[in-house]
Amino acid sequence: MTTTLTSRKAVSILKRLMLLALLISWGGGLYASDWILAAAPFTFTQTGPKSSFQEKTAELFPKMILDQLGTGDMRLPPRSEMLDRKLAELRNERQSLFLQLSAAIKVRDSLFLQETNERRLKKKIADQEKKIREIQDRIDENLKDADRAVIQIENESSGVQEQKLNFFQSVASFFSEKEEKPVKDSVNEAIKIYGEDGAKLLSPDAEIWSTGMASRDFINFMSKEKVNGYLTGTLTFYGNYFSASVQLTLYPGGKSAGSIIEVGNVDDMVSVARNVTQYLRTVVINSSPVKLYFDISPEEAAGKAMIKVDGIVESLSGNSLSVTAGIHTINIESPGYETLAVTYTFKDSDSFFVRIPMSERKDGTYSIYLKEPVEGTLFANGKIVGDGMHGGRVSVNGSPVIAQIRTEIPGVEGVDEEGNPVVSKDKAFGTFFYIPEALQKDGAELVVKAKPVDTASLIDGRRKWAYRGYSAFILTLPVTLFIAGNYETAARGYNSGYVDLDTVRGWEYARTGAIVLSVGAAGFFIYELVRYLHAASSVLPESAVEAKPSDMERIRSAVTAYDESKAAEKSPEPEN
Repeated sequence: MTTTLTSRKAVSILKRLMLLALLISWGGGLYASDWILAAAPFTFTQTGPKSSFQEKTAELFPKMILDQLGTGDMRLPPRSEMLDRKLAELRNERQSLFLQLSAAIKVRDSLFLQETNERRLKKKIADQEKKIREIQDRIDENLKDADRAVIQIENESSGVQEQKLNFFQSVASFFSEKEEKPVKDSVNEAIKIYGEDGAKLLSPDAEIWSTGMASRDFINFMSKEKVNGYLTGTLTFYGNYFSASVQLTLYPGGKSAGSIIEVGNVDDMVSVARNVTQYLRTVVINSSPVKLYFDISPEEAAGKAMIKVDGIVESLSGNSLSVTAGIHTINIESPGYETLAVTYTFKDSDSFFVRIPMSERKDGTYSIYLKEPVEGTLFANGKIVGDGMHGGRVSVNGSPVIAQIRTEIPGVEGVDEEGNPVVSKDKAFGTFFYIPEALQKDGAELVVKAKPVDTASLIDGRRKWAYRGYSAFILTLPVTLFIAGNYETAARGYNSGYVDLDTVRGWEYARTGAIVLSVGAAGFFIYELVRYLHAASSVLPESAVEAKPSDMERIRSAVTAYDESKAAEKSPEPEN
């Protein structure tokens, strides 16, 4: 008995150590499954016929709310919701156990009719009674877990805290057979919208609707659809104005998490949906709002600035605005200034200071040329700006530019060994280069040392030669060491009088040759390694510089010669 308890204790400790290792490797980033939010088509408070616009609004308005809520935010479920989930889990388990108990009792009762041998009958009945007691014990334990879960949440809500332990007590309690809490700690869940291809409305049939949103049938329907949050609402229309009353219900508990009534003009339905969403997002995410304080400079830009949060225009209250905790993209626009955008995770604090230094928008164009003109296409700012021979004109945009010179080599026609026609594919090569912001001035002339190169093939070729140099160096080492060893042996033999001088000199010459061979192989390897590293660094973009008069003169000469040769190719040959 003692051995069994000891082995169980060892297994329990091993499981806890494995759990601890997993927690350390995860680094605390615990996330549960997705939290699914759905909505029903809204209904009307007024009776009578409805216009087609009103009918479409009942479908469109909840979808607009879902689209604005489904931004990939995270949600921390409240403890009451965790309790509802645990109670629903235990309830489903009890129902399953009850069905198993019913089946086990029926099997036991049927034994009296199936078994005629009294000894075998008693044994089968005893075995079945054991199964029945095991199921009954599991039901009793399930009920105790439900009571413990309720007590745990009540203690947490009333402020009852566990006694703090010192370090040694904490270690001891970790390895002890401590009873786990029925309700696990809340973890972040990713908010997802019901429906795979965009927002999809969900509506149970009339029979389930009639039972009420907190009924067992309604809760089972939501559980089957894996919905955790359900939006319902009513619409009231008076002329060009309407009122929307929206309510959020959480499942599996079937409890209301909050409701809001918003009024607006039918022509500005997007703003009404946005106002409803701003309230619901705080309820859905279950987090306090985060306040952002803005410092926009210069003052002229700040006075005309327009701020968008996740694509929605926001108005500042003083110099601040409130958003929900999470990831947000903020765009700042001001007439005459470059638009700025920043994406940041605003969490773990109730306020953030956002400094926005805006730069004045610059107008004009500048010229960019290749130091060594080649045929190809010049790209900048995502569009074609010229060619590799004549250069290009680029618009000043007040920010650094990554440009590219790209050329294509047409495929070659030919035949294979069997005489079948074969056309190789066109090959395209490109090289990026960098245009600093400081050089972008209206009318400026810039040059860059860049040309289209098949960088992948170049690097691969240099890499192969570097490996060959390394292999040659490694192969010479055993020979050199072998010859050097024989020379040392011969030299010691000569000193002892066992080896003649000619033999020693022979090994000495061989050693010198082997050393020269190894040094040469090492030099070859280093040379190829440098070439490989240089080829690998060729993917880094060259930086454009201001053109010197000598550069422009040489470029114009090359372009003139190129144009003359092209013109000569196009001109018809003189007739004899």
